[in-house]
Amino acid sequence: MVMLSFDESKALLDQYGIAHSKIYVAKSAKEAVELSKKVGFPVVMKLASTKILHKTDVGAVKVWLDDEHAVTSTYDYMSKKFPSEPIVVQRMAKGAQIIIGAKRDPQFGPVVLFGIGGIFVEIIQDVSMRVAPLTREDAFEMMHEIKAAKFLQGARGRKPVNSDKLADMIVRVSNLMLKEKKIQEIDFNPVIANDNEVLAVDVRMMV
Repeated sequence: MVMLSFDESKALLDQYGIAHSKIYVAKSAKEAVELSKKVGFPVVMKLASTKILHKTDVGAVKVWLDDEHAVTSTYDYMSKKFPSEPIVVQRMAKGAQIIIGAKRDPQFGPVVLFGIGGIFVEIIQDVSMRVAPLTREDAFEMMHEIKAAKFLQGARGRKPVNSDKLADMIVRVSNLMLKEKKIQEIDFNPVIANDNEVLAVDVRMMV
């Protein structure tokens, strides 16, 4: 399978109304600093690569960069280690880390996944799944089935995540998989969810 490019993925996200964090390509350390000022510190810097599936494992993602020096040194490091890959700047979204994904099963068709995301998603394995098409009711059931459901609902003084927007994204992923037959896999990890917004901040789509 082949991963869609950043532009191809963004076009599908926009077409299906899936909220995502804006990404800006930096072609120099100076431009990276200017873009960071534009989106506001702290920022995330990472590669917009179709070749590297797990960017964190190879040092291709740096988070919580909160000043010009951190951005400059990160750009210099990434441009030397990955000379042919585009480097992007993104606002550092705050909230719970969620995974929303989908896979085209040969027997059942599109299957949508929801759970706790982040770099330890394979270790935690706290997910729920449904066969598409999904309704909003299905989406809410998926959100309540995971072990960490109370965490998302505002346990220990946390504000609950915006469950309406989270359910909406799950349904939109279901719709995308049903209509875009070429898409074999979708991996939004993480989706950042807080009480106000739900944004796909790292997106991988395979054809």
